[in-house]
Amino acid sequence: LPEDCRLAAVFVVGEPTDDDASEEQVVLVSHGGTVNRIKVKDISIQGRGAKGVILMRLEHAGKIQSASLISAAAAEEILED
Repeated sequence: LPEDCRLAAVFVVGEPTDDDASEEQVVLVSHGGTVNRIKVKDISIQGRGAKGVILMRLEHAGKIQSASLISAAAAEEILED
């Protein structure tokens, strides 16, 4: 990572499949209250030499307040409520 960047979170997930069984989601919340929810299968797979994936762009001096991995069952339960 560049010196001015920091790692907010790392989650280990299985390789996505074509069926809808892998509906895990990552939820990011910024210090300013912005919430992003991204399906894991929509995040590109990176190789060994890759520099990572940006999932949320923050305002100057913004920070990630929370990062969570939500299982498929929990995501479905949230949608039902």
